[in-house]
Amino acid sequence: MKGMEENTNPKWENAEWKFYLFLGWCMIAGVLLLVQYIPTFSSMTSFYKAYDDFMKKKEYGNAIKICSKNLRFYPSSVELLDLRGKAKESGGDYEGALEDFNRAIAIDPLNCEALCYRAEAYHAMGRYEEVLEDCDKASAMCPHSGWAADTRGVAKFELGDEEGGLADMHVAICLEPGESTHFNNRACLRNRVKDYGGAAQDASKAIELMGERVTPNPYRHYADAMRGLGNLDKALEYCNKAIEIDATYADAFFSRGMVLYAKGQVGDSIADLSKAIKLKPDYAEAYYNRGVVYQSLGKSELAEADFAKAKSMGYEGSK
Repeated sequence: MKGMEENTNPKWENAEWKFYLFLGWCMIAGVLLLVQYIPTFSSMTSFYKAYDDFMKKKEYGNAIKICSKNLRFYPSSVELLDLRGKAKESGGDYEGALEDFNRAIAIDPLNCEALCYRAEAYHAMGRYEEVLEDCDKASAMCPHSGWAADTRGVAKFELGDEEGGLADMHVAICLEPGESTHFNNRACLRNRVKDYGGAAQDASKAIELMGERVTPNPYRHYADAMRGLGNLDKALEYCNKAIEIDATYADAFFSRGMVLYAKGQVGDSIADLSKAIKLKPDYAEAYYNRGVVYQSLGKSELAEADFAKAKSMGYEGSK
């Protein structure tokens, strides 16, 4: 075009070519980084499997880590917040769990699952009034879900409303008759009110419904029911089954210790109660009952020390 000169400088053409080549390589590298680090459908499938494995193995720290990694890319994921909260709660970090559940509820106030999870965390902390509040909200939002009724029933029981607690457990079972957890929890409550026949029936039903999701809890509740009914051999059998399933389950050692004491095997009883305390250092009921066993042997100093420890933890049966 007249009045304009063509740029025919070979140095400029070479520099321009190198610049675009460099820009192209940067774009390719960026895409590769995104593919590598942003979770895809395939990697999320692997995440769920890894999370489940960590939770089953009680490797809660690793479960928290993989949740946190994915939350970097999906910071508003209610599901990931719920899963990390559950891992924190299982590991004993109740405040951390509440923080995650509160975030999840702030993002989605109508998330019934997050409310139920937060209620469970409150329950673990002994904040039963707040459990009732969250369960009432969850029930209003999800009237056909049994989880809210189940958790509310346990909280009512802890607050002294045994009749109301059992009524809520009945509601949970009516809503979800195929859920083993509801039968397991009602078995626990029935043992506490000495309805051992009903507890045995519920524990048996829970075992039947578990399928591949085997947990030691209903075996332990069945053992407690058998002890209450005076069938100590069957009680011992089911305690052993619970321990075979999970050798870190403190409640099973406690229950077996109580069965062994009833059978007159005092030394073995002390060993099991001590194991329960080792696994669960704040196990006030185990301290108290070990004190009872020591007292039966005339070991007053050891007995009084255990009674004092139980009392310091607020155990109602302590001296």
